[in-house]
Amino acid sequence: MLFVLLIASGNLVSAKRPPAVATCQIRCKVANVVEWQESSFPDIELSQICRTNQWVQGSSSLVLYTNADVKITADNSDAALLSTQSDSLITEYKLDCDSAANITTWSDHKNFIEKGMVVKYIKPEKITNNYANGAATVTLSVRACTNKIPQKPGIYTATQTITAYWTS
Repeated sequence: MLFVLLIASGNLVSAKRPPAVATCQIRCKVANVVEWQESSFPDIELSQICRTNQWVQGSSSLVLYTNADVKITADNSDAALLSTQSDSLITEYKLDCDSAANITTWSDHKNFIEKGMVVKYIKPEKITNNYANGAATVTLSVRACTNKIPQKPGIYTATQTITAYWTS
């Protein structure tokens, strides 16, 4: 009987203890992201207007990064009207986006996307451009003309502000 006891105590000494396990649940919230690739669109330089009812136009593109649907609006104030101190040109804008739910048509500066334009978030597997996930290329186009003579010669300037914000 003593012999059996020695064997049993030998097995107890050589037995491995189980490891102590602790788990930790990790959570991280990703914030909504809406940001432009740059702080402004590249400048648009229109060609000269030489006669009445001659439209000149140009465009500029900028990448908008987002991880949800956003809405874009424009400045409809007279800051977006091509003008000098005493005269102005007929100024129209159009906005295109490779992921927009709707594309705008030409409209004067006072009515340009006044109700906003929804830009849909593109899921990564549906992106066909070369930009990172959630990127949308937004193209701002402007055109101008004069319908009266004499129009004052000189440089006419405007500033259009495009704002992207969360849809509700």
